This record gives sequence, C-alpha cells and structure tokens, in this order.
Amino acid sequence: VKRPSIQDAVDVGVDVVRADAVGTKLDALLEGMTLKDANMKRFIGKIVKMQRSAGIGNYNKYLAANFMFMIVLLGIEADMAGLFLSASTYWAYDNEILRFFLFFFIASFILPLIFRTYMTMEDSNATPPPNDRNDARPQLNRNASAHDKFMHKLNTEVRPTNPHGGEMSIVHWCPGVRFYLITKPSYDMTDVDAIFKVNSLSSFTLGIYQIMGICFTYAMGYPFNIYVYFNIISQILNWSITICYYATPISKWMGAAANARTICRHYQGIMNAYAVDLSRSTTTAFATGHGQERQASMDIRCAGIKGAITQIIMDKFFADCDPALSDEATSILSKMRDQDVKEFVTILRNEAMSSLDMKGGL
Repeated sequence: VKRPSIQDAVDVGVDVVRADAVGTKLDALLEGMTLKDANMKRFIGKIVKMQRSAGIGNYNKYLAANFMFMIVLLGIEADMAGLFLSASTYWAYDNEILRFFLFFFIASFILPLIFRTYMTMEDSNATPPPNDRNDARPQLNRNASAHDKFMHKLNTEVRPTNPHGGEMSIVHWCPGVRFYLITKPSYDMTDVDAIFKVNSLSSFTLGIYQIMGICFTYAMGYPFNIYVYFNIISQILNWSITICYYATPISKWMGAAANARTICRHYQGIMNAYAVDLSRSTTTAFATGHGQERQASMDIRCAGIKGAITQIIMDKFFADCDPALSDEATSILSKMRDQDVKEFVTILRNEAMSSLDMKGGL
C-alpha cells in the first residue's frame, strides 16, 4: 500500500482552501441575492401599501355582486314559475277579480317587454357613429407575430360599456332562455340593468297578482297548499331584490363587477402571454438550428415587457418625486426578475380597476 506523500497532503490542503474560498464566494453571492430579493419585496410592498391607503385593492364587494346577479336570475324564474304553478289554484276560487287581474297582469308584464325589445332591435339597425365603427379601430399588421395578434385580441375585448343601459333582448326576459346569461362569456352593465328592470316589472305585475291570491286565500279561508307557500317565498325574495335595486347601490356594484371581471381577465391574459414566452425561451434553448436566434428574440421581448412595466410604474408613482428617489426606484426596477413581473402587473391591474367604482351618485 502506497503511503501518502507530503505532496499529497499539500494537495489536499490546497483543495480544502479552494473549497473554503468557493464556499465563501457562494455565501456572499447568496447574501447579495437575498438582499436584492428583500429590496424588491420592500419596494413592491411600499407601492401596495400606497394603493391600500387610497382604498385600492379590496374588491370583495364585486364577488358578492357577482353572486347577487345569480340570485336575481333565480328570483325572476321563481316569480314566473310561482305564477304558472298557482294560477290554477287561484282560478278555482271562482272569483271574477282574480280571473280578470290574471290576464291583466300577464299582459302588463309581456307587452312592455315586447315593445322595449322591438325598440332595441330598431335602434341596433341604425348606423353607429364614426367613433364606434369597426373600421375606426387600429388595424393589425398582416405580418404581425402570434404574440402581437394575441395582444391585439385582448385589446379588442376590453371596451367601454354603456352605463345608461336601456337595451333589452329576449334573453333578458324569456323564462329558461334567460339562463343564457350564465353561459355568456361576460355579462355587462346593460345585462344587469335589463335584468333588474325585468325583476321590477315582474314584482309589480306578476308579483302583485300572487300577493292578491295569497290575500284571497287567507281572507276566504282556503287552505294554503304548496303553491301558495311557494308564492310567499318567491315574493319575499323578489321584493327584497326590488328594494335593493331602488334603495341600494347593489346594481351599480354588479355592473362594475362585470367590468372588473373583464379587466381581471385582460391582465391575466397579459401574464399568460408572458409565461408562454418564458416557457418557449427555455424550450428553444435546447433546440438545434435557429433555436438560439429564437431564444434571443423571446428574451428581448421579455426584457421589453419589463422595460415597459418600469416606465409605467415610474410614470404612475414616481413622476413628481425627488430626483434621487426617482433614480433609486429606477435602479430597483432595473433588477426586476421574472417572478416580480406578476406583482407589478397586479399593481397595474388594481390601478385600472380602481377607476370603475365612483363613490356616491345614483
């Protein structure tokens, strides 16, 4: 067995020293990365705190408003179903008043809706103003990349909605068909306004008749069957919705919630595109041929997105601040990592959503 020489011991000692030196450098590198991470988190936290102090970032009421939209749909269906189920019961009372108002309130419910739907169809046939025509929108270059086409599609999906409502179609008031609004890609303020108006009309026509039937049942001593009880429940639900529409801002929240959901999906689409670019950049790194050129192109695009985010953040939050502070913010943003992009896009999303809900008003 060969005994270790002095040179072997020296070599081992050198390796240990080198390992210690490399370990020290790695520790310093990790400490530097940890410091950069802490600075970025602190920077993002400050901006988020600024938004929260301004009431930006809390959108729980929109979640409740989305659920309320489904309750309104359920209430209208229950009101109509209650009338159809109990009509034979009240007709059997052989009371001329109930029989007359059955036809009267059904006509009072259907005719205004038919007139409003017809007027909406007539208005839609009118020529739109120049600013609303499709040819007035910016056209995309035919040779645009798939990324640019996707971004252009996102932009076409986000457009202002008419806050005045007024439009009405058969899907807003026809029983059963009305559930199309659940499968619709996104309902808007027009749908909310139309649904609440249909609910109000239903309460003041079909609902009044059911209340008359309930009162006649009690006054004349007739038994309360399951259909009468169903009428009682549906009227409590529908008149609660009607009161909310006229006495609370819930309908405004519901309209804003529809727009808020569209904006959220818009910014989610931006992050989806960015994530795909990162994935393809990694994939093309292993590709042969022109893989390196494609990877460089995607890296340039990702860097361009970070640069655009930096410019927007600086314009929104640091436009009028001290030059030294502005330089410090620019320096921090220049070190933006891929995982930081979603945080800044979330900040920009919250800024956009904060403009939806105007305080006060009717």
